[in-house]
Amino acid sequence: MENKFLFFIFLFPILSAGEIFVATFEITKSGEIKNFSYEIEEGSIRFTLPGPYTGSLVDEKGKELSKVNFTVDFIIFTEPPKELEEQFILLTLPWRSEAKEFVLRYKEKILATFNIEICNKNKICEKNENFLICYYDCPSGSSDNYCDGAIDFKCDPDCAPSADVDCSGITIAVLAVISIFAILSVLFLLRKKLKR
Repeated sequence: MENKFLFFIFLFPILSAGEIFVATFEITKSGEIKNFSYEIEEGSIRFTLPGPYTGSLVDEKGKELSKVNFTVDFIIFTEPPKELEEQFILLTLPWRSEAKEFVLRYKEKILATFNIEICNKNKICEKNENFLICYYDCPSGSSDNYCDGAIDFKCDPDCAPSADVDCSGITIAVLAVISIFAILSVLFLLRKKLKR
């Protein structure tokens, strides 16, 4: 039984990997929300302690698509304990492309509602856009905080050199030679097989 539980703990992040909505903001004791920002990225949902606060992604009709319950602690347990006026929060939720708003609540009271504009198709790669969610504005190889790793003959500035073959120095000529060699090898093997 214990082994199955440990297996589940280690497998859970793998099962929950995918596109996630990441929201960051500061919340005051009075419920004011400051410095809200968001992005969509590949990753896993982070665990939060459940509490009376809720962050929800909703569609244009107000239907809840995904949500996370969380708690906010305004006390730092130092010696002596210190009380904070505001707290930084980072939330992750499963991303749903039909989401139009992010709603923050304390119990049933709405604290803030934010419009989610992901891809405005203006051919400018803006702060909340990347290749994953808005290839129209952020083509492969863009500086968009997302490593697409595509073979596009552009070294993606968001990738580690080992994560994008285009950063390894392999040129178009080298790829062409390799391709021609592969085609000739296949043709040679086919010809040899047909002669038998």
